[in-house]
Amino acid sequence: MKGKQKISAKSLFAAGVAVLLAVLILALVLTAVSLRRNAKGIDDYRTEIVVKVGKTSVPRYLFEFFCLEAAKGEQAEASGVYSGSAPKADDVRSGALRFTREYISLLREAEKAGVTLTAAEERRVDEDIAVLFGGRDRDGTILKYYGLYENEYRAIRLNFLKIGKLLDERAAEVSPSDEYLKTVFDSNITVLGGGTGDVIFMNILTVDEATAKLRRDTLARICENVNSAPPGERETVMRSMFEMYNEQGFAGGDMRVVLDDNTAENYPGLFELFCNGDTGVCYGTEERDALFAVLIVEKNGLDSVRDNDKMKVLTNASVKRDYVEELLNDPEYAAVVLPAADRIDYSKFTDR
Repeated sequence: MKGKQKISAKSLFAAGVAVLLAVLILALVLTAVSLRRNAKGIDDYRTEIVVKVGKTSVPRYLFEFFCLEAAKGEQAEASGVYSGSAPKADDVRSGALRFTREYISLLREAEKAGVTLTAAEERRVDEDIAVLFGGRDRDGTILKYYGLYENEYRAIRLNFLKIGKLLDERAAEVSPSDEYLKTVFDSNITVLGGGTGDVIFMNILTVDEATAKLRRDTLARICENVNSAPPGERETVMRSMFEMYNEQGFAGGDMRVVLDDNTAENYPGLFELFCNGDTGVCYGTEERDALFAVLIVEKNGLDSVRDNDKMKVLTNASVKRDYVEELLNDPEYAAVVLPAADRIDYSKFTDR
């Protein structure tokens, strides 16, 4: 009897273990199926088409990448989206749509033009990614920062490189007219403008109101005396005024001053006055608790900066911008925003 009980207990124990193993196997199978289903659901969500640019469908992950770019200060400010504070959700959406259209249209044009990358260029991109994100779990790291898997991020980086090569080719094909160059010059006057002038500096920060008023009256008198002299004698009169009234504190104390983009950064009012004034005329202005009398001696013009490196860079950038605008006005690259785009939480990009 005892033997039978022992056999029965052993059989019961074995059956229990078998049931437990079966339950564990079933749980693992169900978990695996659930994980696959969840992963598929996430991928389906990420790859859902939210925008169409011409004939190109744009998945959510790519559009959300441009949402992040639109929320960034430097790129968003360049497209008029960023205003110095956190962008609004509507700004993120509109900025992302513009970036997406630019990206798709330029990429398609690069493909039409047969733009390709060399093995060395692709290798440099791979090296950059390795430096930026390290060698381990790059998928997880890039997904955290950009919402992209490594292969998606790599593809975008390579496409940007192709786009850059296309833009360089298009800019090289253009020979800007003098009228176009003048437009570039005028629109970048704070970088390309300036010249030389004779400047008298008077401080009003550390003086009382009565003394400040006296110095303002003196400023008006300086300009009046200089401008009333014959054109050929104005620099001489300015020199005598300089010796009587100038104080240390501006441009090393010299009268003859080069007015350039550094002046524009520190004294925008003085620089604007110089750029808008006439050669041979003395003007007075007040800025940053200081008074300035400036006799314009020589101004930079288009001819003086035509071969300037800054002028070349700015002209090149202007030609590229014009090309992009042409593409955005091309019906071939018109955008259609699908209902799925309305389900994106744009506010999540404004707090990053």
